[in-house]
Amino acid sequence: MTLKLKQARDELEDWAKNLETKVEERTKEITAIQAQLIRSEKLASIGELVAGIAHEINNPLTGILVFSSLVNDNPKLDPALKDDLKTIVQETERCSKIVKGLLDFARESLPQKKLSSINDILDLALSLVEHQILFQNIALIKDYTFGMPDIMLDPNQFEQVFINMLLNAGQSMASGGSLNIRTGITEDGLSEFIAISDTGCGIPEENLPKIFDPFFSTKENRGTGLGLSVSYGIIHNHRGNICVQSVVGIGTTFTIELPINGEDKTEVGCGGEMYGKTDSIFQVTT
Repeated sequence: MTLKLKQARDELEDWAKNLETKVEERTKEITAIQAQLIRSEKLASIGELVAGIAHEINNPLTGILVFSSLVNDNPKLDPALKDDLKTIVQETERCSKIVKGLLDFARESLPQKKLSSINDILDLALSLVEHQILFQNIALIKDYTFGMPDIMLDPNQFEQVFINMLLNAGQSMASGGSLNIRTGITEDGLSEFIAISDTGCGIPEENLPKIFDPFFSTKENRGTGLGLSVSYGIIHNHRGNICVQSVVGIGTTFTIELPINGEDKTEVGCGGEMYGKTDSIFQVTT
């Protein structure tokens, strides 16, 4: 009887420990789901707001740009005012780019999907940025998996996504470094992944949950903070996932997963750890 009581007590203790573990795991899952819902609702609300603002600003901005350009080209213009007017034109054009970014973020345009090769789109994006001064001291390393099936996506939209991420990576390596672009198929065979890794400054842990928020930027005056938000929306419209791994002082890896058959991904994957030690992993299920 003593042995049976001891065995029963041990089983109860094991059951209690397993229950605590399961409750903890489930709590983490529910917290992650709530965070994703809050993010989706916030992005939707901001999208509606910025769309209205952008349209209202765009009309007078177009008038300022047109008339300032006409005055600037007028031979009767006092040469002493040329530089001032040139500044007006430049700053108006900069505002126009910001408005365009707002509209891109807010626009719920459906992707124009067709069977496309991820590797080909990456090569096109690379050809548009690799000759910029920004990449002069950066080693570009392509680690493609060949023979992957073409998947249904909008090549123009993903060219925009890749260019944005490549430029972000380049800007994080002001003193040079290496940029690795890796493609492949996930372990479950359901998705293709694109991992873009840099050896730049990294992203502080406290900033990771905010990097996909509109207007959040670590570039001070060099960015609008809309690039990753727009990229997030494009990936969402393709039923994909995006996550980021970062080690401050070592580098950052963005990983995109896109379903081969067009179905939703049920899990977030980061395409494997790119570094021996990972300070922070932030996953976004779109």
